[in-house]
Amino acid sequence: MFSKSSKWQCLAFIASLVFFIKCNSLESVISPNQHTKVYQCHFIHSAPTIDGNGNESIWKQAKWSESFVDIEGAKKAMPFYDTKMKMLWDSSYLYILANLEEEHIWGYVTEKNIPIYKYGNDFEVFIDPDRDHHNYYELELNVLNTIWELTLEKPYRNGGPAIDPTNLPGLKTAVGHNGTVNDPSDVDTNWVVEIAIPFQDLYDYRKNYTRVLTQPRPIAGDIWGINFSRVHWDHEINNGKYQQVPNRPEYNWVWSQQGEINMHAPEKWGLLMFTDSTYQEPKWRENKVRDQLMGLYKLQEAFKKENGFFASTIDEVDSSFLKLPYVDKLIINSDGEQYEIMAHYKSKDDQEYILKVDESSLLVKIPNTNK
Repeated sequence: MFSKSSKWQCLAFIASLVFFIKCNSLESVISPNQHTKVYQCHFIHSAPTIDGNGNESIWKQAKWSESFVDIEGAKKAMPFYDTKMKMLWDSSYLYILANLEEEHIWGYVTEKNIPIYKYGNDFEVFIDPDRDHHNYYELELNVLNTIWELTLEKPYRNGGPAIDPTNLPGLKTAVGHNGTVNDPSDVDTNWVVEIAIPFQDLYDYRKNYTRVLTQPRPIAGDIWGINFSRVHWDHEINNGKYQQVPNRPEYNWVWSQQGEINMHAPEKWGLLMFTDSTYQEPKWRENKVRDQLMGLYKLQEAFKKENGFFASTIDEVDSSFLKLPYVDKLIINSDGEQYEIMAHYKSKDDQEYILKVDESSLLVKIPNTNK
């Protein structure tokens, strides 16, 4: 797949990498993401009714998440309306309940599968079951329970494209509210979103799953990438109707901060951990290696911007040179236009794996069969 590069390119890579380490602080670039949120999702034996109320006793088995924050994180003020979510799962569905505080509940989009966030407030779900950063699912819906579903083959930064629409046949959604909808004369309290996403419909999003799939549903111990976003617009009243304030950007409030105004950086999403009565919390070795590889992906992007090509072939890089915890061996193959970085590491149970990332940010895990 890859051709050999010249000696000067190899030396250029080493020199440039050292430069980036000094200038960009390698530790801050490739250290594990300290802002990633984790949600432990409990298994249930009786399903909630998806009616937009969210008041059934089964939901008491789930804990509310932390309050949503600004998408850019601590550099911005906390949202002035509170948003929380909770999740449960059974053999067929992932269940999501969200509570959105709101003094003025409004929304006018009734046409399915158009970009709802452009025209009013919405709630959004992003799911990457195999955590490979490709082929992930997005759902948006507003207070009228109008939905937009799409699939990203790759993040927009890597060229997409979006498969729009992508409607899951078994999806269930409902929206409730405490207050009135599209009535500026009063003050409302909140709106509630309730969702059931069928595992069967998400099966094709697990092409690079880290274990052999024998059924559509996950098992206890599986970890998916997930995040939630709430788009909120400042509004004004015109002829008795709400409308967005012209030339004013929207607010983006999220569960797990992205550090930038971009939901399509899936390596920054939170983690959904499926649990049951037998589940034991994992050690985070693999997650740290993933973060380190994505840090190197960013260094490669910076290198290409500076030099016009990706870093040249290095058959092996000493792991102590890059100070990567848990990594036994790091290999970078590149022909200037494409590259692949492979990290050899041992899991908590001493199983050997390879995590690899390429120029499209595709990140996959495979067993190390060449020991």
